[in-house]
Amino acid sequence: KDYGWRYCLEVGLLALVYWGAAHLGFKIAPAYASVTSIWFPSGIALAVLLLRGIRLWPGALIGPMLFTTHIGVPLFPAFCSGVGDLLSTLVAALLMVKIFRFDPRMTRPQDALAFSVFGALLPTLFGGGIGALTLYFSGVIPGEMVPVVFKVWWLADFAGVLTLAPFLLAQFLKDEGSPYRPKPWEGPLLFGLLIVVCYIVFGTTPDVFRGNILPTYAVVPFIVWAVLRFGHRTTATVVLICSLSAIAGSIDTTAVAWPVHA
Repeated sequence: KDYGWRYCLEVGLLALVYWGAAHLGFKIAPAYASVTSIWFPSGIALAVLLLRGIRLWPGALIGPMLFTTHIGVPLFPAFCSGVGDLLSTLVAALLMVKIFRFDPRMTRPQDALAFSVFGALLPTLFGGGIGALTLYFSGVIPGEMVPVVFKVWWLADFAGVLTLAPFLLAQFLKDEGSPYRPKPWEGPLLFGLLIVVCYIVFGTTPDVFRGNILPTYAVVPFIVWAVLRFGHRTTATVVLICSLSAIAGSIDTTAVAWPVHA
C-alpha cells in the first residue's frame, strides 16, 4: 500500500474537514464544556473510512485533537478524548467491513441493520464514555455531570453518524436510480414542498405542536416519494434535510455552554 504524499494528503484533508465540522457543530449547538448536541464529524469520519479505507484512521484522531486544543482543552485530555472519538469510528468501520461485509449501498436489510447497530448505536459509546471521563478527571466537569455529559456526547455522535454517513455514502457511490422515470418537475416540487413542511413542523414550533410528535410524521410521505420515484442519492438528501431540520428546531438558542477550564 502507498503511504506516501497522497496518503498524507488524504489524512490531512480528513483531519481538516473533521475540525471544520466540529467547529460548526460547536457553534450552532453547544452543550457542556467541549461537548455539542450534534457531532457531524462522527458521520464524516465513518463515511470516509468506509469509502477510502480504514488506513486513513490517523485523520480521525488528529481532527478531534486539533479541535479540542483549539477551544482551550489541554493537550493530554484532548488526546484522550480524541482516542475515544477514534475508537468509535474505527470499531464501527472494522465491525462493518471485516465482520458483516458491509455494502455501502445498503441495498440489503443486513447492511441497514449492521449500519444502525454496529456502525452508529454501539461504537459511539466509546466516544461518549471516554470523553465524559476525560473531562471529569481533567477537572472540566464535576462528577455529578458525568452521566449527563456522557449521554449528550453519545447521542451527538450517534446522531452525527445517522445523519451524515448515509448521505455521504450515497453521494460517492453509483446511484442505481429508480425503475420509474420521474417527471422533470417532480424533483423541484419534492424539495420545495419538503422545505415548506419542514419549516412549518420544525421551524415555527407553534404551541399546538409542542409535546406532540404526530406533526413530525408529515415528512414521511416525502421520504416514500423519494424512495419510489428517485434513487439512493435523492432519498438520502431528503432524509438529511429532515434530520437537519429536526436538529435545528430542537436547539435551544438561549442555552449557554459551560466554559472550558484549561
